[in-house]
Amino acid sequence: MQVIDIHNHFFPKRMAGSGGALWHAELPWIKHTEPEKADIMVGDRFFRHIYSACWDPEVRLREMDRDGID
Repeated sequence: MQVIDIHNHFFPKRMAGSGGALWHAELPWIKHTEPEKADIMVGDRFFRHIYSACWDPEVRLREMDRDGID
């Protein structure tokens, strides 16, 4: 049986905060904190920690293979 992930988040590694043409003060953005780790921020508020599987397709695909996701 195929297993398909129908709820998956993926962020561009350089998801800009302030200054981008489409940026708004309350939109989420990524604050890189160390190699392979980052925080999602909403405006200036911390939302949650994430890691490279959220922006690196190779990492994401390895994890999907490991977990049996087609």
